[in-house]
Amino acid sequence: MTRYDVSHWTITDGKTGLLLFAQSLEELLAVHSHDSHKVPALNFHYLGYEILSVIDSVEDDVLDRGNLIPLFAEMRTLFQQDQTAQKYLGNDFDAIFYKKNGKGEYDKKPIKIEASKEVDGLLPTLKKGIRFIVSELNRNDQYYHELIQQLKIQITECGEDLLKLDSLYSSTKIIASELINKGYNQSYMYDCIKWTFFSPEHSVSTIDIVDTFFSYFPASQHDYVVYFPLNSIKQKRALEDYGNFEIAENVYEMFDPSIPYILKYTCTAIDPYRAREEGLQLINFCLSVNQFIKHNKYDYSPKYAEVVNKENKAVTFIKRPETPVFRGYANYTSLEVNDLLDTCLKLNAGVFQVLQLHSAALTSKEALI
Repeated sequence: MTRYDVSHWTITDGKTGLLLFAQSLEELLAVHSHDSHKVPALNFHYLGYEILSVIDSVEDDVLDRGNLIPLFAEMRTLFQQDQTAQKYLGNDFDAIFYKKNGKGEYDKKPIKIEASKEVDGLLPTLKKGIRFIVSELNRNDQYYHELIQQLKIQITECGEDLLKLDSLYSSTKIIASELINKGYNQSYMYDCIKWTFFSPEHSVSTIDIVDTFFSYFPASQHDYVVYFPLNSIKQKRALEDYGNFEIAENVYEMFDPSIPYILKYTCTAIDPYRAREEGLQLINFCLSVNQFIKHNKYDYSPKYAEVVNKENKAVTFIKRPETPVFRGYANYTSLEVNDLLDTCLKLNAGVFQVLQLHSAALTSKEALI
């Protein structure tokens, strides 16, 4: 955890709780934090997606039924620790999976999975129950919004009570995992923490600063324009055959006067860091295709990029970020298929060579397996 100055904080009510929340988030999201202090990969909400995926694999005979045993046990434990989930689902985890008997009455037997042979008979019940959990928590995004409200209450009321502070820390981990799994970039989240809580330019006077922090994470996506520096004529020539980019001379001396060209890429993304990632991935895809066709290699890893939000004109200057945390159930597409197809169809060399490249890559992968 980095020690940041909080001398600009004037908040009195809830200061201890807010400080724990802000510093805990910083430690959870810092790239170089110890593994035991990083964001949990899954919370109760997103573990539901994981179990549904495993159930599908079990039904397709891809995975053994025993894989569900530890996952279901973990889900039960996370449920007991998640007061927000209990608000919408009740405080009896087993009740979610009750079935009606022949008389139309619920058979109130706790669900137990201790051996693989017990899974087969319970698979339909598990699938139905977990689908209900996911759909109920997703309805109007109520689980996420309630998490925020509960956090504000905990921050205000915890004082110096160690048990309440421990509960606040648990809630902070849950909300951090929720944001990561929604698809927000880890570096973007980390910067939002610094801007909101630790920048002397922003006053921290009331608990409303928590709402300011979460306002950086709206559910909607945004249109962005991403500007990348191109340092050589070879990079320019390698990329100018692709229709998704605009390349021009650096007449406005962006980034550095010594940079000769600027590449412009337009996309829709959930945050500016994701927009940068998408543009960079497409650039490197195009350079890989160019390497296959023309037998040359131009590595591209820019030190910085500038991302402009087309709606509010906000500009985000991004240095080369550290490697972020990726999750398997983020609600975003890292690279649009339509962009790839459009790029391939505009290649001078033709799309069939690109398909040949893709086929060769798959063949090599299968040979390795």
